[in-house]
Order: sequence, then structure tokens, then C-alpha cells
Amino acid sequence: MIIDSHFHLAPEEITTRQIIAAMDEHGIRKTALIAKICGPIEEPGQGLLSLMRFAMQRAMTRHLVKPFVSRFTEQGEVKLPGGAVPIDPDPDNEAVFEAVGAYPNRFLGWAFVNPHGIRSPLKELTRWEAHPGFIGAKAHPFWHRYPPMALASVAARLEQTGSPLLIHLGFGKHGKLKPLVEAFPRMNVIVAHAGVPYYQHLWREFKENKNIYFDLSANAFVTPTIMKQVVEFLGPERCIFGTDGPFGPKNTEGFFDHGYMMGLIEKTFPDEGVQRQLLGGTFREVTGLM
Repeated sequence: MIIDSHFHLAPEEITTRQIIAAMDEHGIRKTALIAKICGPIEEPGQGLLSLMRFAMQRAMTRHLVKPFVSRFTEQGEVKLPGGAVPIDPDPDNEAVFEAVGAYPNRFLGWAFVNPHGIRSPLKELTRWEAHPGFIGAKAHPFWHRYPPMALASVAARLEQTGSPLLIHLGFGKHGKLKPLVEAFPRMNVIVAHAGVPYYQHLWREFKENKNIYFDLSANAFVTPTIMKQVVEFLGPERCIFGTDGPFGPKNTEGFFDHGYMMGLIEKTFPDEGVQRQLLGGTFREVTGLM
């Protein structure tokens, strides 16, 4: 069973029926939906992305990337190379679980939480955790701008219920995951995008912690080389396939290319056992899916 663990629901970009059609085309059985945190993003050129990835993987140059992706306007917009992008403080979980309810055999749902939003993160989590398609909580300390420890109430609940936390880390205090992990050692955590912006630093820091996993989503952050490094370092049982759709490469028809990240995995890891683990096995184990 191939499962895309990381896909943002953005109907203006692609409808649920179009997602399912693309899933069928590429043999993806289920997709875990996440409410979008922002609107469309103009992706920088591959040259700039390559330089940014190179810099973020090295402690001495990582700080050079921060001004390009971590500047905010007074209105809460993030300033990116392609322009300012509004950030939603309370992403629309209701739309996600409406889609999950409409297609329960194809979609799963992450409940997006934000301790700096209007809605209580714990109440938002408990609101959706009884839904049959619920799999865990999603948090974005990077663009919602808070230290991961601000998720303590959510982490306590996830540790109690056994559901995982999917987290997109930021720079500095917004990327300090260790205090939260140490406070809630039984919680399963999936770090998005191979651990951007810290990559190898996080792999080393959590190598012995079997409750910490890394997803391989987003071609902007994860290349075949980075995939190979993290899987060789931690093992396929700690790594998870995801696309980060609908943000990323387009197909010939102008829609998000569902098969791109999956194709990278299949080319980078020719062993079918490794492919099965990455493309669904690890995610099923973390979430308890049958």
C-alpha cells in the first residue's frame, strides 16, 4: 500500500477528485491531507534552491539562508524570493476532514494546530481525533513562529493516545525540537522534509531515538542525494514518503506531478523491500494503519 503522508488540501490548485485520479494513475492508495498554511508559492529557480540546500546542510553557512525564508511583514506575511505570502494562523481543518469523510477509503487527515492561533491547539486536536480518518497533529513552528515546546499540551495528548506529530521546524528557537521530545519521550514525531533546515544535525541528534522519523517530502528540500543520506544513516524504517503536494513540480498538463517524489524513491532505492518500507510501510507502523 503506497501512502502519500504529506499533501496540502488546496482546492483552487487541485480538487479532491483530481487528487484521486492522480493517485490512481500512480498507484497511490491513500493520501494524508493537511490544511494549507498559505496560498500559492512561486518556487525559486533550481540554482537558488540548490545553493540554499547546500548552505543549510552546513552549520557555518546555515544562517545565510534564514533571511531568504524567515522574514515577516507586520501583517504576518512571509517574505520569500518570489514575494510576500500571507500565512493563515488557523488552517482549515474542517475542509480537510470534510474531504476525508467524503472519501474515507482514499484520504486520511492531519489536524493542524497552532499555539499562536485563535483556536486552542488542544481543543482543535481533540475536536478531530475521534474522526475515523484522523491520524495525528500537524504543526509548523517555522512560519507560525513559536518554539516547539509551545506544543506541550498537544504533545501530552498525542503521547496519551499514541498518535504522531508531524512538524515543520524553523531556524533557531523555532527549530529546537529536543526539549519537546525529552519532555514527551513516548510521542512519535515525524520531522518534515528530511529535517530542513538542519538535516544531518537532526539525524545525528536523534539517531538513537526510535520515536523520531523523517518524511522525504518536497522536491525543494529533498533531493535524491539527501534521500540516500538520511535513509542510509537512519534506515528505511525511520523514513517516510510524502510529496508536499500541490506545491512542487508540475506535469505536462500543468497540475502537480504526484509521481515525481515517488519516482525519485524508486530510482534512488532499487531494492523493492526498501521501496515498500519507504512508500508506506513506515507510515503504517507509525500511525497504526492496517
